[in-house]
Amino acid sequence: MTQLKPEGTRHFAIFLLITVLAAGIRFYAITDAYVWYDEAFSVWISALSPEAIWFHTGRDVHPPLYYLLLHYWMEVFGKTPLSIRSLSAIAGTLTVPLGVLMARSVFGSRASLVFGLFLALLPMSVRLSQEARMYAVEAMFLMGATLALIYWMRKSAQYRYCLLYALCMTAALYTHYYAVLAALVHWLYLIVLRVHPSVKAPHVTSTVWWMCNALVAIAYVPWLFSLFDLIRHYAKIEEVGSVAWLAVGNFYTLPDTVWRFFTLLSPQGALRVGYWLVPIAMMVATGWVVFQDRTKYRLSILLTFFSFVPMLVLFCLSLLMPAYLERYVAFSAAGLPLLLTGAIVGLGRTHAAVSALLFFCVIGLELIGLNAIYNQDSEVGYVKSGQAVRMEQVFNYIRDHRQKTDMVVVGGGFFYFSAAFYNGSDKGLYLLDESFGREKLSRPNGYGASTLMLDTWDEHFLVDPDGAPNSARRVWWVTGNPSLDVHHPYRGKRLAIDYLPAGDLELRLYQAL
Repeated sequence: MTQLKPEGTRHFAIFLLITVLAAGIRFYAITDAYVWYDEAFSVWISALSPEAIWFHTGRDVHPPLYYLLLHYWMEVFGKTPLSIRSLSAIAGTLTVPLGVLMARSVFGSRASLVFGLFLALLPMSVRLSQEARMYAVEAMFLMGATLALIYWMRKSAQYRYCLLYALCMTAALYTHYYAVLAALVHWLYLIVLRVHPSVKAPHVTSTVWWMCNALVAIAYVPWLFSLFDLIRHYAKIEEVGSVAWLAVGNFYTLPDTVWRFFTLLSPQGALRVGYWLVPIAMMVATGWVVFQDRTKYRLSILLTFFSFVPMLVLFCLSLLMPAYLERYVAFSAAGLPLLLTGAIVGLGRTHAAVSALLFFCVIGLELIGLNAIYNQDSEVGYVKSGQAVRMEQVFNYIRDHRQKTDMVVVGGGFFYFSAAFYNGSDKGLYLLDESFGREKLSRPNGYGASTLMLDTWDEHFLVDPDGAPNSARRVWWVTGNPSLDVHHPYRGKRLAIDYLPAGDLELRLYQAL
């Protein structure tokens, strides 16, 4: 029986501790944030049958695999905030050991432990691991695909790595459309190796590689019909505001992305020198690692492409149309600390003090980001604590005081999906949104998030706040408080008889005269 050497045993023990640390950080305070619009949408669509999930995701902006996984996950673990988010937390945790294996393949055993610590603490990874959305799952699949590519590069006669790559890449593409940018990275890397005068690796022209990608393409064919229909009706998605959060690229887009990967914040208000220090240091470290790399397959080029090509491509697209969102390229966030790990290990051989300084600077930035997460103060997504948006308190209060003929109305669409989550369903729940009257729309068009509400729209939408179904005398009115742009005041004729302030929300009870 082969026995581990003492150094190997020590590294394995540290590896396990890092994995446990990653899990602890991702599960810590995982239920503190309220279940916001996107998460509540995930729960609603995932509660449908697999056939309905396939249909409705074909009309939304994300493909179906995450929702199918969450569907079966909720069947086993339920729909509590902990259970719906734990799928992402586990995926985020599993990404860490995959990253450690990648770092070991590129920089060696000791470097892999440094990177493992960086990735365990990486705020962008932690943030998306605490949300019932697809980004942590996508990152896990793409980390697995990239690792399989590296193994196949070194052992191209072992076709199982190509099969594993095809499986991971197909899963990633069925999880998020922008996973295609990672596939682009892999192709670019192999092309560069083919033309590199010192490498000339033939992998990109290998029959096995082309067959591997053909398998991915064939596996994706069933979804192409839905994707083509979505592209053809993209104007309808824009019409219902389902891509309204996408930004146009500007001078600060790329440096902001680097900052948010590490801290979840954009310190544009800080001193100009301080703001540009981190992006410039990242670029210098990347250039140094690539320049020093004399290994057979120049894996530092792969890491560089993986880190920067997705954000650069999306940035260029965003100059033509609103398209940029950090979360859409968050899978590449892990590449930045991996490149920094290479710089730290390389500098440690000749400049120990500089290496140590860089190490502690990375840790310091990540601690800032973790603090933003646990204070629900990040700039990635709409994240607010359950104490700030007291949706659970609101619906507990309604349940305790509701009469049989009462109706519950949500003023404005932003809180409607969250209200349905905390209400347990959309049964007895109504939406009043004045924007439909202003824009002369009578109902949603069935694309974007509105796909879930199209068939039952007439049963849940009110044009008139006094249009009370079933002759309800009392109306519970839920909306954002007056300091928010999602505040929708009640404009009916009923008399207010109760009021509950609930942080960023307010609940009022109105009764007919």
